[in-house]
Amino acid sequence: MSSPVKYNFLLTLILVIFITSCTRQHPSQGSSFDNRNNLFPTIAIVKKNDKELFQDKEEFFITCLTKELREKNYKIISDKEFRDRAFPFFEPDEATMDVEPSIDILQEKLFQQKIKTLGVEYIIWVSGRTDYADKVGAVSCALGLQGGGCYGYASQNDESNIQAEIWHVSRKKLLGYNTATAKGKYQLFAFVIPIPIPSDSRQKSCKKISRSIVLKLLEN
Repeated sequence: MSSPVKYNFLLTLILVIFITSCTRQHPSQGSSFDNRNNLFPTIAIVKKNDKELFQDKEEFFITCLTKELREKNYKIISDKEFRDRAFPFFEPDEATMDVEPSIDILQEKLFQQKIKTLGVEYIIWVSGRTDYADKVGAVSCALGLQGGGCYGYASQNDESNIQAEIWHVSRKKLLGYNTATAKGKYQLFAFVIPIPIPSDSRQKSCKKISRSIVLKLLEN
């Protein structure tokens, strides 16, 4: 075999080996996309409306938890969208006012059909409340001919509690109740002008519960 022929043969062989190795090392984008979908399922975050569990002003917990899980790449279905698509299963009546259905609803074929179109794999029922202690201190304000201002200091301790009840839709199973508690303090300093420093208890409890939910989902 002449030198040019040998050279062309070797070059062709090297190219074939290179292309084969690249194909093995780099799977298709479709496969990678499917794996990401498996890692980050669709979640419906729903407010638990049972009396004494969720205060109307604590919508913060729903908004915060939705934001935290979306930042972790989970697709989130809102409370309103989920209830609209699941109609009439979560509509209260006079006999069961403010009482949500139990997990037994996952056995209902019609309910499964309704939420199947949403692709929901988990339903997370969220309830939360913030309790406040007595306020300490005082701030007084005055206005005179020479001007005015506020002086003093006041604070109030608080404690935020949030609970997440996690349902696995396809397995029709309750995965558990995750809870998180955090304490904080609202402060108001006043020297001519008042300077409020909000409590961070709700934010801290939200971050705690989001981490525990992610761990629970990864376990299952």
